[in-house]
Amino acid sequence: MKRISIVLVALLTVAVAVPAAAEVSIQDGKVSAGFAVLNGNTGTLEKESDAELRLVGGEEGGWSAEAKLEDLLTTPTLGEYKVEFHDPLFGVQVWGRGQEMSEMADPFEFVKSDKKHDGDFKVRAEVGPVTLDLDDASNLRLYAEQAIGEHTIGLAAQNQLPLSNGLTAVGYGKTQAAGVTVTGAVGMTVKEDVTDEHIGYGVRAEAPVIPGITGAVTFTSEPMNFINGKNRDQLKIEAEHENALRRVNGSYARAVQTSDRQYADQTIEAIADWRATEGNLDWDDQFESDRYFENLAPAVQVRAKQRRDNGEPTNELTVKGTMPVVADRLWMNGSVTHVADKDADLDIEVDNLANTGTVAFIGAERYTKLLAEGYVQATDKLSVEPGLLYVNAGEAGDYLKLGAKAGYQVAPSGKLTAEYAQDYLQKNANDSKMAVGFELGF
Repeated sequence: MKRISIVLVALLTVAVAVPAAAEVSIQDGKVSAGFAVLNGNTGTLEKESDAELRLVGGEEGGWSAEAKLEDLLTTPTLGEYKVEFHDPLFGVQVWGRGQEMSEMADPFEFVKSDKKHDGDFKVRAEVGPVTLDLDDASNLRLYAEQAIGEHTIGLAAQNQLPLSNGLTAVGYGKTQAAGVTVTGAVGMTVKEDVTDEHIGYGVRAEAPVIPGITGAVTFTSEPMNFINGKNRDQLKIEAEHENALRRVNGSYARAVQTSDRQYADQTIEAIADWRATEGNLDWDDQFESDRYFENLAPAVQVRAKQRRDNGEPTNELTVKGTMPVVADRLWMNGSVTHVADKDADLDIEVDNLANTGTVAFIGAERYTKLLAEGYVQATDKLSVEPGLLYVNAGEAGDYLKLGAKAGYQVAPSGKLTAEYAQDYLQKNANDSKMAVGFELGF
């Protein structure tokens, strides 16, 4: 672990040293500060002071760095960050504290490196077709992929240092013939005292079913001594249709235990998206709370899912919608989710208004979650953002949060903010919060 820390320190030292020898420009940045009062008690005064910064330097942007700094007025701490080095021969990325980069995995995600890293750091080095990942939990992953005409071959490997903990290696290939794309992979976990149930594999065939609809069939086998110890064989059937304004996909998956072929679970899922124009954000971004007001037209998503294990099925239905009500003035965004399970083993948690913990409803048979929010550009300078969150878990209880945030542009790069919110637990007033502050962009 000490060696890993030395690697990180060395990389960050380079990031700091480079500006001294190369031109540096501030690409983007923001500073915000203020204070909040809980339940009208000034003795609970909370100071808030954060900063975001993006730097670019070197010839033709040879490196870049982004970071969030939190609690500047009390105990400064590093939040989300990333540092990137770019060169024709290689690239290096360092990120952590909740920052997201790109995800990497073999075609069946046996060896997978998540895009989000909540730990202190993850380092990724890319040289030609080879990528190496190393994080602060001592996870070492290697990926290599090469295209040869219409064929692709690749290798993925993972180890949690030291090497005596064992190694998993997965080789895979992908080819096309007669309109069908076939992908196959075989992997093995090599570890002391492991001699069986340690070889996993996967195969996938994908092809157009009818014009406009693509279908795929995937089978994966992950025995108990293979990476992640899932003891799971799964067959999954998928179909998808997508054009500029519509996206529809559905899937059916059934799994059994690899060791004894006993039933494990099955999942049925269907998702339908619609938007009125291509000018909206990407499918996965257009309902985000911090971006929906960038959309140009209405959009709707409906998602239905049923998961069944050895008990009663869990049924889930989610509907999302967003639209500009008045062009360039008023946007609305919302969602409603309903989940039911007769086994009464559903748990749901909501961050409370005071951010001192969570409101938890345990052992519910069903719950409904409603989110509604708006963005009002009242004048060229004044914006208002009202919002509502409501959770009803039947006999387990309910929770309601109401609030609004206002911003006033006092300069092209400066904004004053004010916020008020109140929440209710079991229909009784719980906490209130009032906050004022400013944001300065540069």
